[in-house]
Amino acid sequence: MLSPTTVDADVGNAQKRHAGTPFEIVIERMEPERLFSFRWHPFAIDQNIDYSAEPATLVEFVLEETKDGVMLTVSESGFDKIPLERRAKAFTANEQGWGMMVKSIEKYVTDAP
Repeated sequence: MLSPTTVDADVGNAQKRHAGTPFEIVIERMEPERLFSFRWHPFAIDQNIDYSAEPATLVEFVLEETKDGVMLTVSESGFDKIPLERRAKAFTANEQGWGMMVKSIEKYVTDAP
């Protein structure tokens, strides 16, 4: 179930409308300190729709060492397989959502003691 973040108030407020909405992810790969990836059904927020027959997208969090520290890359692929009637809305919602999450991660990392 989705719970709004407490790291960033603006992001938490944006997430409140989806608080308690169940969602399912399937972990694809985990490589400690380098990669975490999962599959899910993007923007699957209507609890009256069964999204299980739809193809899932792949979300990847990749950490890479750089000369200045560590770079995080977040990507999501597979939108081309999402049903056309949902594709644009799901892509836009996820693009905005991942942008907010990356800012939250940055804030968490830079503000951590």
